[in-house]
Amino acid sequence: VNALIGQLDQSVLLCEQDARIHSELRKNAELQHEVEKRDLKINKISLEKMELSLTIDALSLEKTEHLLKIDELSLEKTEHLLKIDELSLKKTELSLAINALSSELVQLRLHKKQQAAHIIALELSLNTIYKSKSWKLMGPVRRFGRLFIADSSDNSGSN
Repeated sequence: VNALIGQLDQSVLLCEQDARIHSELRKNAELQHEVEKRDLKINKISLEKMELSLTIDALSLEKTEHLLKIDELSLEKTEHLLKIDELSLKKTELSLAINALSSELVQLRLHKKQQAAHIIALELSLNTIYKSKSWKLMGPVRRFGRLFIADSSDNSGSN
């Protein structure tokens, strides 16, 4: 009976050990499952990290492109400002030239008026001479002088 009880005790011990082994295997499987879930989370986080890193790289590249565009636009702005300065200088030069020409035009108009007044004065003087008695009295002398000059030029051309 003792042998039977001993075998029974061993059988109970084996069952208990088997139950503990199964319990440990179940715990091990649960832990393995938890490890796999955590590995999956780690892989997912690692993938998200890589995606974020790629996004950061893309944004950094985009930022660099925008900075280059800003530099290009700044250079273009500077070129336009220089062109504006050149045009402003040209405008000033043209304004000075216009003022000089306007002044010259005023002087020419004044000179024209002075010349016209001088012509009128000369015409009045000439008309006064033509209307004078001495001019009228000397008319025959002038005509005779012209005949004499015409004859002498004809004679010199025939010789």
